[in-house]
Amino acid sequence: KKQKQKMSLSGYGELQSVQELPQAVPLSNIERKSRVLMVLVDGSEFANKAFLKAIEEKRTEDTLYICTGVRMRDSVYLDSDPDLAQEYMKKLEEDGKALCQFYVDECKKRKEPNCHQVILTSDNPKADIVQFAHDKAVDTIYVGPRGLNKVQRILLGSFSQYIISHASCDVVLVK
Repeated sequence: KKQKQKMSLSGYGELQSVQELPQAVPLSNIERKSRVLMVLVDGSEFANKAFLKAIEEKRTEDTLYICTGVRMRDSVYLDSDPDLAQEYMKKLEEDGKALCQFYVDECKKRKEPNCHQVILTSDNPKADIVQFAHDKAVDTIYVGPRGLNKVQRILLGSFSQYIISHASCDVVLVK
């Protein structure tokens, strides 16, 4: 008669031998849940890489939110001329919409369904993006380490750090 071979980890209990371990469940037997993904874009090289990574990891059934934040308060313009400030803010919002549309169009070219643009306009787009991700039950946010400072768009180094620190979901920093 063969005795069952037991392995010990000094004080941590006994491990079964490899022959006694249960068989792994084949992946085909596991129900695949659709995920909600989010990528933050500003037109920078790093944002483009984050977008490509999100598309690479996106499955057909997943939803992808392509998001940019427009900071609606810029003291340089607000302090000098309210009309100019309003015109400037409108231009920023239009630029944000055009930017997101570029990425949505890229999804369509790649035949990726369920891609949606999100333009968040506020005095604090960082916090709004974190809140949006929470409200939409986002599973993963893709972000570049830094981005453009042009027209106060998102993904500055401090922006990425804020998202990493405050998001309740996984954040993938794409270099």
